[in-house]
Amino acid sequence: MENIQISNLNEMFDILSILNERYGFNSESTPFIYRGMNNCKYPLLPTMLRTDTYSNKDDNLTPITIERYLNGNNEIDILKDFIKEASCYIQGIQKNDYLSWSEYAQHFGAPTRLLDWTTNPLVALFFACLNNGITENADASLWVLHKSNYYRYIRNHSEYLNQGKRTIREISNDIFKNKGTIEYPLIYTPYYVDQRMSAQSSTFMIWGSSCEPLESLIPSDNRLSPFEPKDGIYTHSVKEKSELLLEVIIPYCVKQSFLKQLDLVGINEKTLFHSLEGVGRYIERKYRANFTGW
Repeated sequence: MENIQISNLNEMFDILSILNERYGFNSESTPFIYRGMNNCKYPLLPTMLRTDTYSNKDDNLTPITIERYLNGNNEIDILKDFIKEASCYIQGIQKNDYLSWSEYAQHFGAPTRLLDWTTNPLVALFFACLNNGITENADASLWVLHKSNYYRYIRNHSEYLNQGKRTIREISNDIFKNKGTIEYPLIYTPYYVDQRMSAQSSTFMIWGSSCEPLESLIPSDNRLSPFEPKDGIYTHSVKEKSELLLEVIIPYCVKQSFLKQLDLVGINEKTLFHSLEGVGRYIERKYRANFTGW
């Protein structure tokens, strides 16, 4: 499928409207979750599992790729180090409740095997367009995932069926102890530890035994189609129930325009971060001269 691009909110709403008509299956609520990434070259992969490639000035040498955090380190040791340092600030969580601790670690910037998603496409679009000083000229991605189609897919392609009625917490703690057999990431809604997570309509995806990015785990044949049927009839057939993932590209030259449009509908730092930090970020961006796209 060719790259799908949007340059304004109306185009995004048109795509979402088609997706809901085509894949909603008469549901009263949207079946999708969303993730915004301010560089479309970044993989759908948690920080803990990411790699970095280093090139030598001598072009004759092959670039090397190393694990960003797990190069010589153990994941559970990294998490336990966070638990040790954070225990004086956070009470009421058992030391071996690794999923709850990971949620806090993710919230405060420590590397984890969790990946943030949201049920609000405007929130995802905001984070896709919000530059961090490194990716000013990079196109962004808005990812769309159909939850029930995704679980239908992994039930047919993994050990998920053998988990019985085990809770996400039981399964995840096995994953942290390297005892998990779930290959595909699992989706769940966390307890909101503060107003920020609630404002951002947070949903998490926890990676299983595979360290592959989500887009690599899902074949191209299983991508969502944001186009109306040629005959105008939505069939909700087997095909529609097998399609689950879509990437929408946001050209870098329209990122600032999108942020201004989102501000008009109340999506900005001060509403999403619910803190003085958010107010400060909002004021800084509001008055910053920006000539992106010139």
